[in-house]
Amino acid sequence: AEAPGVAVEVFLDAPSRNLRRTVYRRRRACRFDHCRWQTSRVAPTMTVREALEKATGNRPARLLVEGATLVERWECTACRTAFQEWRFFGGPFEGLACPRCARLATPFGAGARDGLDEETVAGSPTVGELSLKSLGLRDGDIFAVRCEDGVADHYCVESNDRSASLEGDQADRGASSATLAIVGCGNIGSQVAGYVARLRGAARIILVDPDRYEAANLASQEVMPADIGRPKARVLAERICNVTPRCETVAFVERIERVPLGYFRDAILLGCVDSRAARQSINRMAWRVARAWIDAGIDPVAGRARVVTYLCENARPCLECAWDDEDYEAVEQEYPCTVAEAAAGSWPYDPNRATRDPDPGCTDTPSDRSEPRYGAARETRREKGEEPQARRNEGHE
Repeated sequence: AEAPGVAVEVFLDAPSRNLRRTVYRRRRACRFDHCRWQTSRVAPTMTVREALEKATGNRPARLLVEGATLVERWECTACRTAFQEWRFFGGPFEGLACPRCARLATPFGAGARDGLDEETVAGSPTVGELSLKSLGLRDGDIFAVRCEDGVADHYCVESNDRSASLEGDQADRGASSATLAIVGCGNIGSQVAGYVARLRGAARIILVDPDRYEAANLASQEVMPADIGRPKARVLAERICNVTPRCETVAFVERIERVPLGYFRDAILLGCVDSRAARQSINRMAWRVARAWIDAGIDPVAGRARVVTYLCENARPCLECAWDDEDYEAVEQEYPCTVAEAAAGSWPYDPNRATRDPDPGCTDTPSDRSEPRYGAARETRREKGEEPQARRNEGHE
């Protein structure tokens, strides 16, 4: 049985048929705050004034979105038209469409702020009457209303049509219905999709991937020549519908950071991605909505695979609890799953590096297996005896 307060990683070395299980705990020095949000539903037509009053009464507060700023002045990148409009930018939000040529507009000049407060609303009555939708908030976006004492209430924007649809589907399919989100539709995700679609109780599958199929994918994935150039998420969604018509699919041809967080409030997330940055985003989103997520990775050349389960609750660790400065420095590095690219030397022993960095509280068992190499700088410190004693004594269970 799994002990409380731990995360479990399973590492499979196919050539040697070696299966290793690593248990590690939350690290106090982790850079992530491990905060979970309790959200309430609100309509996209709610005004800024109503949102502020709903959450705080008469207390001073600010309406904001994590990772985004509120911008008033914009400039088109094509025709250089400047215009004013209150919209959130950054995080899950992209630029605004130019009213003149419909090309992308970006923030212009100073004036960006982290949110709207009652002082701004009082100074400009028209701002208080702006709806959440007019600020750029979409179905599923989550925003906060934070008081001066730091206490924040979180709300998920949800239209009546979508809310009724979700509740109706739940009633029709019964209490056993589940939502699964597959983030990354490449080598791992494309295989996982077919299996989870056949699971009893899988009522809804969310597919997230910004890429399109290329000719190189024909050798490693179940792709037809006609699929080349099409979005991976939509192709898999169609395939799932053909296999199990009862299963609803939602496809996002977007980076995971751009997907409204509220779509994952009732989902189990399956991470099938090829970079630390994408894993980091999944980890933080899963914690915000307090949902479990499973991270998977493969080394196609060496025949190795690893799976980590994260339960975002209580004092359990997250992905970043196993990270150090080197991981954050290489957060944008990608590790493709194709054999050709991996053989070229772009694939490390363990991109997640959770295996090599369990918490010092992990049980240390002797092993005659050679240690994974995870960077020349770290190896040099080990050879010189400069690695901290606590880190050198860490082992794997």
